[in-house]
Amino acid sequence: MKLRSYPVKLLLGGLALLLVLLSGILYGFRENLVYYSLNPRTPYQTYAPPAVPDYTKPEAWAALPERPGQAELRPQGVSAADGDRPIDTFYIHPTTYYDSTHWNGPIDDREAQLLLDETALAIQVSAFNEVSLIYAPRYRQATLYASFTRNQDGRMARQTAYKDVSRAFRYYLRQFNNDRPFVIVGYGQGALHGIRLLQEHVVGKDAQSRLVGAYLIGFPFPIDLFDLSLNTLSICDTPQSVSCIVSWNEIQYGRDPGEAKDRTLVWNILGRLVSTQGRQLACVNPLTWSSDELPAPNPLNSGGVVVTNTGSLSSPVREITGAQCRDGVLYVDKPADSRFRRLNWPGSHYRLADYNLFYMNIRSDVSRRLAIWSEQNGARRALGSLSGDASPQ
Repeated sequence: MKLRSYPVKLLLGGLALLLVLLSGILYGFRENLVYYSLNPRTPYQTYAPPAVPDYTKPEAWAALPERPGQAELRPQGVSAADGDRPIDTFYIHPTTYYDSTHWNGPIDDREAQLLLDETALAIQVSAFNEVSLIYAPRYRQATLYASFTRNQDGRMARQTAYKDVSRAFRYYLRQFNNDRPFVIVGYGQGALHGIRLLQEHVVGKDAQSRLVGAYLIGFPFPIDLFDLSLNTLSICDTPQSVSCIVSWNEIQYGRDPGEAKDRTLVWNILGRLVSTQGRQLACVNPLTWSSDELPAPNPLNSGGVVVTNTGSLSSPVREITGAQCRDGVLYVDKPADSRFRRLNWPGSHYRLADYNLFYMNIRSDVSRRLAIWSEQNGARRALGSLSGDASPQ
């Protein structure tokens, strides 16, 4: 019996070894497997995108002042501000469509809607609701795979997505803005499209006089854009800067910054997507609101938030992480609270972070910049009135 059992043990041992080897191979190719599963594979030239959103209809908007949804949430223990909200926030949401069925996600896709409505609105743009009315269009976002590829299909998917954002912004200016000051807010794919909105619809246009600032987070922002397509704007390199751009792209200490720096495409002055590789990137530290490379310790963090199981926002968790800008990337500590950690899988940097790690700091920052902007522009209007150059109100 012992002799007969030997081949069985040998066979089982061989199978176990084979499984270990296969597991190692699969782990080594995990990124390729994930990318393959996300790839729509249909050539864009033969692909029929979903229907164009109609921004005259409320269902084409994830948030409007009359029905803000989760954009109206406040962290537990944070009371509502008194008085009017004197500005608008135009919010461009990040990638929430991960499916391989479409290059551009339908705006009524249920899973993408849930991630946008229940999470992104809650932990990102709600940080601006103390002083602003929220306008958040739905758009035919490029699927997540488009962010991993430089081929023509991915580029065309992002072009289609931007056309919707542009159309929504033009409608917002015509129908909703009423010459009010505003901020543009975006994350990830939303930040990419926010860059082009500034290039095409703000710089050198009447709207620039009403721009309090732009928060374009979670996407590499080349500083050389200020030399050409954004030449009348600048980075918000001090806490007192206004009509400027706040940008950072966060990774944890010890991680490879390559994905955050070099493997991305950004709009140029001609509306084409070009590489960020080798270009100096902007980084504003959300704990000091400066662009220097000094480390900011976690006691400066006023509080991050997460969405609770009941759909509300948690109480602010103070000192959740420190932060340091270094070579155009914002390095952060690994949060002690596991609710704030990212998953360790390819594309996990596209998860909805960045804003919620620094939620209370952002909430205070937009209020401060608005106060400075209002004071400066009130003085300009008064001087214009004395000189007879004031524009009609």
